[in-house]
Amino acid sequence: MKNKGDLEKRFLEILTEKGAKIQEESKKILLEDIKFEDLVEPLKYASENYRDLLRPTLIVLSCEAVGGNPKGVAEVAITMTLLGMSLYTYDDIVDRTEYRCFVPTTQGKFGVGKTLVSGGLVTAKAFTLLNQVDLPLMQRRRLSKLVWKFLRGMAEAEISNLNLRKKEKIYAKDKFAVMKMRTVNIEACTKAGAILGFGSHSEVNHLGKFGRHLGLILELVDDLTESLNFTLELKGKIRMGSWPYALAWAENHSRNIRNLLMSITDEGADPVYIKKIVQGMFDSGAISQVRDLSVGLIARAKEELSTLEDSEAKRALKFIVEAQSSFLPRMFC
Repeated sequence: MKNKGDLEKRFLEILTEKGAKIQEESKKILLEDIKFEDLVEPLKYASENYRDLLRPTLIVLSCEAVGGNPKGVAEVAITMTLLGMSLYTYDDIVDRTEYRCFVPTTQGKFGVGKTLVSGGLVTAKAFTLLNQVDLPLMQRRRLSKLVWKFLRGMAEAEISNLNLRKKEKIYAKDKFAVMKMRTVNIEACTKAGAILGFGSHSEVNHLGKFGRHLGLILELVDDLTESLNFTLELKGKIRMGSWPYALAWAENHSRNIRNLLMSITDEGADPVYIKKIVQGMFDSGAISQVRDLSVGLIARAKEELSTLEDSEAKRALKFIVEAQSSFLPRMFC
């Protein structure tokens, strides 16, 4: 199965089979007791525009990969899905992102105030649900510690990213360090699944490392789509000083990119300049460098899975990480 279309189809099949029901349940639970219309609208909009199948899928598959029963993970998977939604909402606020591919974000449609309040309610619902999950005491403690580490890590990453904007020069190594910090996001899902499946200490650690590598791959894939302006966000990222890693790498290594960025500061980021910057990133070697990083991470993620016993779940996890290479923009694959 080498065709890009076939890979994407199989990837979606896995996500739908393992994660779709949990995703739909998270939307239902979020809205079940909200009656105030001014809250219903932004919450409904956010849940419809944030369709996260990956997190619940990773939790289910990680549980199965250690021999656990996936029927017992739904409530925790819903919790992680809701937390992912709230973080996504807050990230748009911090980055002042009002549109993604011509579609308004929640704050772009409803404003910062309603979005902040809505994001807080999503977080509160997630923790309320987590507190109600019937788990053995040891599992509950491990999961509570894991969720706190996850949220603390994401907060530290966001603050570090904000601090980068204050610097006169953005170095690629600093941007990459922030991206590595954000991998706690996916690591928490694979570890949670392994804990819920009563995996051994070794299995939990290996699946955690797998999640960390996969998380960084996902960060790089997203970074490239932003860098190549596929999401039409590059102009805003440059204006805010929230450069993608690939752009920072290119600026650090290419006088042409540095000159272009200086010109944008003076003359405005019109489409012609954005197009020149994208081409300049190709010419600098930044795009190829990101691709090489991704390929290496795919190999390392697969190595972590090699420690687990063979199973359908293990093969599905392996496919998920291998498929990421097909999601790298086609023009340089």
